[in-house]
Amino acid sequence: MASTPVVLVDDADPAIDYETPDLWKHLSHQDSVHDATYSAGFTNATAKLSFNGTSVEVYVAVIPPSVADDIQPPSAILTLDGDATLPLTAGTSSDPSEPVYGFLLFQQTNLSAGAHTLEIAVSHGDEENNWPFILDYIQYAPVDVLTADLGESSPSGTGGDSSLVGPILGGVVGGLVVLSLFAFAVHRWIVKRRQKRDAKLDRHVSAVHLFAEDLKRSPSSVSDAGTTTSVYHSDSGIRFGTTADGQCAPLPKEVEDVPPEYTEA
Repeated sequence: MASTPVVLVDDADPAIDYETPDLWKHLSHQDSVHDATYSAGFTNATAKLSFNGTSVEVYVAVIPPSVADDIQPPSAILTLDGDATLPLTAGTSSDPSEPVYGFLLFQQTNLSAGAHTLEIAVSHGDEENNWPFILDYIQYAPVDVLTADLGESSPSGTGGDSSLVGPILGGVVGGLVVLSLFAFAVHRWIVKRRQKRDAKLDRHVSAVHLFAEDLKRSPSSVSDAGTTTSVYHSDSGIRFGTTADGQCAPLPKEVEDVPPEYTEA
């Protein structure tokens, strides 16, 4: 299984907002710390980082002064999204004069996928005896944007917000229903139009057959002079007739003679 990617924010990264600049000292070219830099804060100094992630860790260094006896070690209060911890003190080695690097001071996992704010407030950093609180770096597990949008599980294994799944599924199902109703309406319209056309054609054919039967029963309907005898079929609205050669066919519509316009001389 692939490991969860992390974003490492060094103490010198501008993403970290240091308050009260006079209470911080930013040192470079240092040994045994990340990127050869660290930030030393004294009492009441603060640092803030906003990030999008599902877990966060704070790493510090402990560099005691040459004489650390009876000197209170540095400590800090960490506040994550408004929830503060008790003052945290970095551990020291068995020899109080030995420095400790890469010490995990604070860790929070199973965060909701989204934006978070971490604040570090130095509760004790001895400036007089030169034993400050030393921030080395912060790292966090970033949010998978697609996962966060769909409400799936975040990389750290926390349950994602599934409130978006219902509306998405509802929209898909609703769209399919609308398309189905539209297709059904079009199909019914085509069927009805075809039925009307077929019914009219049936009436036409029926009228021809009826008229042909009438002619068989009454052969005298055709005059000796070869004139056309016609019968009007009210169901179809068509007039049928026979000619001198005995053919049965629809007759063209008669057009009344219209007298020319009368104009006074």
